[in-house]
Amino acid sequence: GDVVQDLVRTGQGMKIWDFIKGSLNLSPGRLARICEVGCASGSNLSYIQSQLKSQGISCELFGTEFETNHAASASQKGIHVKTDDVNSLSGFGVPFDLIILSHLFEHLPDPQGALRLLRPLLSPGGCLFIEVPGIRNLGMYHFDLLDYLVHAHLFQFDLASLQGLVERNGFKMVKGDETVRILLTVGQGKSPSEGAAESMLEYLNQLEDNW
Repeated sequence: GDVVQDLVRTGQGMKIWDFIKGSLNLSPGRLARICEVGCASGSNLSYIQSQLKSQGISCELFGTEFETNHAASASQKGIHVKTDDVNSLSGFGVPFDLIILSHLFEHLPDPQGALRLLRPLLSPGGCLFIEVPGIRNLGMYHFDLLDYLVHAHLFQFDLASLQGLVERNGFKMVKGDETVRILLTVGQGKSPSEGAAESMLEYLNQLEDNW
């Protein structure tokens, strides 16, 4: 059959793994359940599975993907796939040790609702990984804010604003950076930092002056 071109950037699974690998609560001898919302053809999940297998950790993989041809390709890799969105995850009927939202969270019309939905789906000690375009990471966009403002992105984040959002909805940050990538566990986060909006305006004004 025709080869389906993956929707995921080459090496994306490796980048996700490098960021999360030291912070997962997984151990050999226990089956790890890993889920990606918007898993495309499953390349991210397959890469992470291969890395865990090298550590003696077996995985069961789950995903959602709207594109039926990509979902079929992921299914051929042994991934349990629903051609649906984040709301369908509870239908798998299992808790997840890791849920991945890579360049998907910024497209959701109700990110707080998604967080409240995902929280009870994590196993004890389970992690949620979220990756979005970072508004303080505009070097990727030639420091052009208009180039960054893609119409399909409903929300814009820097690390502080994303951390504030997730920590108001029952998560605490394990680690994060301005890419923006953030790894979370269920728990009580700290209060949102003061002055974040002023800091963002100052950053954007500096960009306009210097570029």
